[in-house]
Amino acid sequence: MTEYKYIADNAWKAARERLTLLEMAADPGTIRTLGLIGVQAGWHCLEVAGGGGSIAAWLCDQVGPGGHVMATDLDPRFLEAITAPNLEVHRHNILTDPLPDAAFDLVHVRALLAFLPHPDQVIRTLVAALKPGGWLLVEEPDQDSAIPDPSMEPGATALSQKGWEALLSFARSRGYDTRLGRRLYHDACSAGLVDVQAEGHVSMQIGGTPAVRFWRVTLEQQQDHLLAAGLLTQAELADYRTLLESPEYRWLSPVAMSVWGRRPSV
Repeated sequence: MTEYKYIADNAWKAARERLTLLEMAADPGTIRTLGLIGVQAGWHCLEVAGGGGSIAAWLCDQVGPGGHVMATDLDPRFLEAITAPNLEVHRHNILTDPLPDAAFDLVHVRALLAFLPHPDQVIRTLVAALKPGGWLLVEEPDQDSAIPDPSMEPGATALSQKGWEALLSFARSRGYDTRLGRRLYHDACSAGLVDVQAEGHVSMQIGGTPAVRFWRVTLEQQQDHLLAAGLLTQAELADYRTLLESPEYRWLSPVAMSVWGRRPSV
């Protein structure tokens, strides 16, 4: 991307595993919210940064043969494996490549905007792609809200806090906004959406479960950077990885924010 390096690169060797774990953790909430919006047969939908493709495939089922789903990604190889006849896949950079104007009944983006410069401007771009009356659903976490279970053993608490802050510190150094989730409602309203609603979901994440394994795999993806920056030692990295697979790890998750609203009909 122009003057920008996406740190969660889907070309990484374990990207498929990482995306699958994200889908296992996040899809139930996404599908619940899409159900509240009420995706209809015949709709034209845009899935931005479709990743592993689970939501794109779900949308294809919902809109049926009379509908259409356009799914985009910088690396669309996993999307291209989906065989739905009403799916159109594009290699697309949301920062530089245009989108059709006023073309979609629904636009959805998840776990992307916090990586990008000026996410509020990207939201405006997505709103412009909506038909009048169309819906935008944006999902991003507030990573800074996560805290350890206070009953966790002190040594495990200290290690989990250091490991988590190492991940966030590195991400911030590469432009990731760890607090975007708490601003999404404001950004959606400022972009001109109406009937805007916002919900946050929190869970107790236990070591070894998909939500925590997602972070273990993310840790592996970024481990060389964490070591080079002095954010963790080799021993701390190994111990943190082991802790993330243990039921002794109990972490109150970041608030996962979902914000949705309509482009005005007139």
